[in-house]
Amino acid sequence: MKLIYLLLTVFIFLSCEENEDVITNNCTDNPLQNIAWLKAIVGNESRINRIGSIKITQYTYNGDTAFLIDDCIGNGCADNLATLYDCEKNKLCEFGGVAGVNNCTDFESEATNPILLYPTPSNSSCDKVTLVDNALFNETEASSFIAAEIAGNCISISFAHAPECSDRINDVNLIDSGNILESFPVQRNLKFNTTPFQEATASQNLLCDALQISTTSFDISNLAAPNEVVILNIEGFENEIRFSRVPQCSDPTINCANGDYTEELNALEDLQQEILQIAQSETECTDPSEWQFIYLNSGCTIASSNFTLSPILYSNQIDVEVFLQKVANFRNAEEPFIEKWKPGIICADFVIPSGIECENERAVLVYD
Repeated sequence: MKLIYLLLTVFIFLSCEENEDVITNNCTDNPLQNIAWLKAIVGNESRINRIGSIKITQYTYNGDTAFLIDDCIGNGCADNLATLYDCEKNKLCEFGGVAGVNNCTDFESEATNPILLYPTPSNSSCDKVTLVDNALFNETEASSFIAAEIAGNCISISFAHAPECSDRINDVNLIDSGNILESFPVQRNLKFNTTPFQEATASQNLLCDALQISTTSFDISNLAAPNEVVILNIEGFENEIRFSRVPQCSDPTINCANGDYTEELNALEDLQQEILQIAQSETECTDPSEWQFIYLNSGCTIASSNFTLSPILYSNQIDVEVFLQKVANFRNAEEPFIEKWKPGIICADFVIPSGIECENERAVLVYD
């Protein structure tokens, strides 16, 4: 009787295990968390500190959800195979390798709705991710835009669109070619694209010509490794954009679990804010000789929109001793922070001001 009970218990246990595996491998809206084998891949990448070396992209292919996995990004693996799986991890296609395998020749034409699943932005405040897809890049027509600006790991792009006929977030994409141009720093080519509204109603058509300026931000942390600087060339935009990735909790050197990195970074930002507030507490300028300027650093700082590389103007009417002591405290804290965490760094070529003048009772720097 004990033997029968033991066998029955083992059977029930195995049945539950098998059923759980089937459930966790079903396609869901959150595949990296709810599909067991995908979650295991990402977990393994994190454990061996290879974040950024694997890419998982979700597609719709032949009417079903599929996942393209390239497990050798940015490591010189020119001959590796990228593999397409269905939700149950059945292999559908292979691409690349020494022999140039492509057993799904209709993939480029039939695969739609690319969604970059991994690397995933960590606590991203951006509106969207940046797609890395060579086929999509080649077939996409670049759209014009007005301005592009980097803030942290986001790039904000301002563009004109018809608010009644398009969605400023869902109908726009930033697409990277996937190719890295060997230069110093390395360069990447991108396209910004807005999808035109194809089925506007008669009433909407009356409003489609009324354009407004909107801004959408894209997470670009997947375009650079920790501490790496890249130049982003967006088609149709004359200015090259230099991007240095701001450290993330997913980076091997960052210990966000204990809050150390975030706390130290916030302390630096608070100290810089104190310095700026003291400098700006006296603004009236009638005698240029009463004014001076100082740099917080020697030309490089943490790659964050919150840190300044510009000279700071200050009046002799403030408490100069306290002000200069806080500047020294900032310098003494920033250097160890950079040495400890090895964050992304942004540098600027200093053009030293030749003097200070008073314009409209405001101090301004003068350059020769």
